[in-house]
Amino acid sequence: MRSNRIKVIAVLFIIYGMVLTFYHITMGSPISENEMICSAIMGCNLQEWSFAKQLIYLFFDGLFPLFAGIGLFLQERWGWWIGTTFLCYGIIDKLMVISMLFQLGGSIWESYNILPLVYLGAFLASFIFLINGNVQAVFAIKKQSLSIHLAILIGISTMGFITKEILLHTL
Repeated sequence: MRSNRIKVIAVLFIIYGMVLTFYHITMGSPISENEMICSAIMGCNLQEWSFAKQLIYLFFDGLFPLFAGIGLFLQERWGWWIGTTFLCYGIIDKLMVISMLFQLGGSIWESYNILPLVYLGAFLASFIFLINGNVQAVFAIKKQSLSIHLAILIGISTMGFITKEILLHTL
């Protein structure tokens, strides 16, 4: 039964990754040459669009969850690590988006702004499911304390998030 739940999450990852990969490959470039890039860490800046920025979005938003979904579906150990790292990264990202909305004075309850809350809830629920000891056993994750796994995942995800933010604002 647990294996079926893992496969459902994996398929959702694959669909999410495929949709965003397709978007960033086909329609991801802005209409104009300049775009406003906003983040809770770096603020808002009007910057020129570049192919390098498109690749960053493609990797973090599309390929990352796509590969995680494939690994989860195959029930490979690397799939669990990539999947939980992506979810942890997604949680950090959505929390930053929500904080940015508050910084810009927007209401979180407006129809467009509620989407980060929906993603945050889905990412949290999936993350809690995947860090469950029984699920870790399916992926043959070495028995360590939950705090060690969380420290590793939060550290890697935070470094990835900060790296993405710095690259988007400097390229």
